[in-house]
Amino acid sequence: MQLVKVIASHKKVVAMHDMIDLPCVLIVDDDIASMYIYELFLDKYCRIDLAYNGVEALEKMRNHSYEMIIMDIKMPEMDGLTAIKHFRVWEQQNNVKKTYIVVITALAFNHDRQRSYSAGCDLFLTKPVNRSSILKALRICTCQTLSSSVLHKQYCDRGGIVVPDENFLDLAYLKNLYNLLGEDRFAKLLRTAYSSGQELLESLYDFFGRSDFIGFSEANYRFGDMAIHVGMTGVNMLSKSINITNETGEEYICNLRDLFAFSLDSIKIEIEINQM
Repeated sequence: MQLVKVIASHKKVVAMHDMIDLPCVLIVDDDIASMYIYELFLDKYCRIDLAYNGVEALEKMRNHSYEMIIMDIKMPEMDGLTAIKHFRVWEQQNNVKKTYIVVITALAFNHDRQRSYSAGCDLFLTKPVNRSSILKALRICTCQTLSSSVLHKQYCDRGGIVVPDENFLDLAYLKNLYNLLGEDRFAKLLRTAYSSGQELLESLYDFFGRSDFIGFSEANYRFGDMAIHVGMTGVNMLSKSINITNETGEEYICNLRDLFAFSLDSIKIEIEINQM
């Protein structure tokens, strides 16, 4: 049994989804079977919206925010590449952050790939696509979203260490740890980390509410120490980067909580992609 199933079966770990907004993905395809497969690949890791042609997709892309868009090429009313071209123009005209777009198509010729990248896609995949390719794309776009978010903007001007980037998890360490412990013990370690993280977050809120900055610093140190032992490099670095004041404390706890949840979910994705 895959480790991700062991972890996902634990109610407390599944509850991590309640702590942060899951990324939202728009799937655009006129083939119901393809849509169903993509939903099966992604439903544990994101919220999903659907569109059945380029016209419907363009309307949704202009009116909703998505972390990733999966786009077919050949569709009725408006093809996928035309929709992408119109959307990229709209993004520029409205000064909107570029959305990560993955073209998935049965058209496998080089000129189809070139046309797709020229239209503005970020990744070109051919059908049939496997689960790991979809999850890798989701990992890329969610890392980009988080690293450009308020988490980065709040702290980059304060001279602290800024994370996350693509190295917010120590994947080599996690792989070695998984091989050393085995599937069941590694799953237990992550459940223990989740429980410890929850307790420490509650302590941070409590210490901050009582203006006990000595207690806050000690709990914050323990949080960072716990994180590094489960490969959460980004969480550890963030815990070291903050000089807490009355103005920054609550924001920092929220960011630490969100990055911790994001990192735990990302470990599950990495396990499923790489079959540690």
